[in-house]
Amino acid sequence: MRNPLIAVLTISAASLLLGASLLAQAPAAPKKAATPPKNLKVLTAENYRAGMKAAEVGLGAKCVDCHEEDRSVDTKEMKVTARMMFAMVENINKAFADSKEHVTCYTCHRGAMMPVSAPAAKE
Repeated sequence: MRNPLIAVLTISAASLLLGASLLAQAPAAPKKAATPPKNLKVLTAENYRAGMKAAEVGLGAKCVDCHEEDRSVDTKEMKVTARMMFAMVENINKAFADSKEHVTCYTCHRGAMMPVSAPAAKE
């Protein structure tokens, strides 16, 4: 004779799995469109989030490293330098005919604020 407790546990586990799979199939709620920043000069409304993520990963940078509380102002030198670097990376990647991303912030910075990929100078 089967143990009724095992049967109940088996049915409960199956119900949980079915419920989880139904939740996974449920359509996601639509996201609100984020308003793009006001002062874009190199990055675009379509790619600025990816650019900020690249800076975070490639340099270990945090938002406050380049941005003031009002993110549209350009008072920090790091923000001006970051724009030049984004433009440099974009130009390098455009030089390749295959339209692939060959270099990123991480290529030179390796997670540090200062580039570290160049060999140390010999004295």
